[in-house]
Amino acid sequence: MVRPYVKKSKVFFIGDIVQDPSALDMILWELETDIKIDKVRFGADTDAAAQDTNYNQYKITDGTNTIASLTNGPAASGDDFSAGDFTDKDPAAAYAEQDAGAKIHLTFAKTGTGRAVSGVTIQIDYYEYGE
Repeated sequence: MVRPYVKKSKVFFIGDIVQDPSALDMILWELETDIKIDKVRFGADTDAAAQDTNYNQYKITDGTNTIASLTNGPAASGDDFSAGDFTDKDPAAAYAEQDAGAKIHLTFAKTGTGRAVSGVTIQIDYYEYGE
């Protein structure tokens, strides 16, 4: 049976991350219906090039498993924040589908003192399944 779906987006404005922040695990969203995450987009108002010593890691999880993440370091492999732009991340296929009642979390961790980043915004593009 093919389930009908509707493609939607949900945007979460996190705000400013200060330098040397504490670790964070917060619930962004408790799902009311079954969904399949198509894309997770990370954005900010601040340029923050990837670097080796002090950087941040942002993860979207289901409370246990990482759905998508952005790490602002180390310099050779990390992701850059460009002011006003989004960095797109594909979800881990095994965790893209989430059932109604699941809770989508944002976890944040730093390496070294982390980075100050303003206007952190996360957009989740998803398909909402019907009955």
